[in-house]
Amino acid sequence: MGKIAFNLERVDRYRMTQILEGIPNNWQQLSGNLRAPQQLAAALAIAMGTIRSYKIVDGKLMEASSACCKAGIGPGSFMALMTQGRLPEEIAFIDVSERKDKPIAAIKHHVIYYLQRGYVGTIQVASKINGTSISAFREMCTIFHGIKTGDEGPHVLLQWQESYGGNVHRLETIIKACQRIGLQEIKP
Repeated sequence: MGKIAFNLERVDRYRMTQILEGIPNNWQQLSGNLRAPQQLAAALAIAMGTIRSYKIVDGKLMEASSACCKAGIGPGSFMALMTQGRLPEEIAFIDVSERKDKPIAAIKHHVIYYLQRGYVGTIQVASKINGTSISAFREMCTIFHGIKTGDEGPHVLLQWQESYGGNVHRLETIIKACQRIGLQEIKP
């Protein structure tokens, strides 16, 4: 398996969108979780305890749940989300995948919307999945934004598996986006 990584330690949310825009729209799967920043929670712009989930239903991007609440959270948070325009505490992208209508393009718009508001977390995008297992990907881009993973700080991890037809050249638009915004390549 081939790997390339870039440091995201000092990347602002607007440059993060350039990385996402570098991901080709014809890639097939996106999953991940984002969490609201403390600043929004402190400003009461967040409906605490709420989660908004997205998935593909009948070839169309849909909200899997409008705003389910975590256990122990009352209906007030749900109502704040729906009627007061507050943002959810968490966003979940549940294996958004489909081969038609370019759903990755549609969901990238939602990911960018939340990143620009300061949300942090992990987003994983695969070019093609062979079979049903996410581990059988051709190329993959994983963004660890605003979080640490083990000893590593925030970073972009690009991977390709030649055994599934993967090729580093299919990652070039993402690599160029990372280089264009001045990200430093690090050892994966």
